[in-house]
Amino acid sequence: MKTPPRGILLIALGSPQYGCYAANLAASIRYNDPDLPIHLVHTEESVSHLAAEHRALFSSMELCPPDAYTMPATCQPVPANPIQYIRAKTWMYDLSPYAETLFLDVDTMILPGHSMAALMEELATQCDFTIENRGYADLSTEKSLADYSVWCNVEDLRTCFSTEIKKSEQPLRYYNLHSELVYFKKNKANKKFFDKVKRIYDAPPVRATQFDTGLSDEFAFSTAMMLLQHYPHRDYYIRIYWSYAEKEHDWYTHVTRNFLAFSLGGNMLRERIKARVTAYNNLFKQKLGLPYLFTLHHKKVWNKHRERM
Repeated sequence: MKTPPRGILLIALGSPQYGCYAANLAASIRYNDPDLPIHLVHTEESVSHLAAEHRALFSSMELCPPDAYTMPATCQPVPANPIQYIRAKTWMYDLSPYAETLFLDVDTMILPGHSMAALMEELATQCDFTIENRGYADLSTEKSLADYSVWCNVEDLRTCFSTEIKKSEQPLRYYNLHSELVYFKKNKANKKFFDKVKRIYDAPPVRATQFDTGLSDEFAFSTAMMLLQHYPHRDYYIRIYWSYAEKEHDWYTHVTRNFLAFSLGGNMLRERIKARVTAYNNLFKQKLGLPYLFTLHHKKVWNKHRERM
């Protein structure tokens, strides 16, 4: 069977709320790109409530293999929670049916007038791999990097990999990543990279911050990128607006002109973001002939692992 050439990968596992996110995001994609393939990887629970009209937003749907979100029994120390849905993001290369993939976190929404097909065409001419990022820390610097990342103490990485740092012809970089947008082509270099990401997630070389049910996938991505020098095509590459990281700007004169999408990430949804979701859902619902789209709620309300975050 021939591999489909190009498409979008979404992953929605566990709570039905993630199925709601995925349906809303798919509607926002379809508003701009009615024919772009969208593949949803899911669990039964996450999509059990979706109507036929919502399922039709996806070109294909596939149950996520448990191996993608279950920690191996051989892991030491044995994890307190072997089911770690966030781990599946480190498997995105394996989960994608496409030769060229644009992965998007489901808690995002594409802005009207911005085409993901056009973005993929643009990236296809520029690179084989990229990921959103806010720059990097140079590990050759004498400056302390202890507070650079929330996911680990980068000084621990510098100690752990001191030999690799000394041997490297180029200074190693530890990137500040946002894995809500990842583009990649299926090739040997990317396969090697994603395999490295998976191994680091399962056996972190230094102490890493616990997040939700497990580790942050971004810690594994950043560390693998550093060790393989498999870097984004551009530094400070941000296409998705996140209100917690950006300054307050006028929505129509700044956000819609400078970003392709906006993030619904974080434990709490700001009221102005919730208002945008409601307005855009009404727009998408009307154009696509959907019976309804979904009202979203604060993650810390429905995700017990985030109650105290």
